[in-house]
Amino acid sequence: MTTFWSADAPSAIPYSMTVTLLDDSGETVLRGDGPLSLVPSDQWEPGRTYADLRTLDLPCDLPAGDYQIGVGVYDWRDGARLPVTLADETIAPDDLAIVGNVEVE
Repeated sequence: MTTFWSADAPSAIPYSMTVTLLDDSGETVLRGDGPLSLVPSDQWEPGRTYADLRTLDLPCDLPAGDYQIGVGVYDWRDGARLPVTLADETIAPDDLAIVGNVEVE
C-alpha cells in the first residue's frame, strides 16, 4: 500500500507509522511499524508530498475472514499517536484511520 503525506509546517518530531490488520472484532492480528517515509518527518519541507510504500506479509495460517487495514502515526520515542479525526468530527478509536478491507479465503 502506498500512502502520501505532507506537512503544513516544519516538525521537530521524527514520526513513525503503523499499518495494522484488524479482525472483525477490531482486535489487532498483525502490525508493521517503521519510519514515516524514507525522508524522516522532522526533515520534511512544508508543502512537499512524500510517499511511503508498505507491505504486510500475511501468515499462511491466518484464518479466513474479513479484515480491516488501519493506519496510525506516532512519535516513536514515547509511542504517543496522533489523533485521527473522522468525517463526523469524532476521534477514531485507537487513533487508527481505517483505509481498506481485505478478505482472506
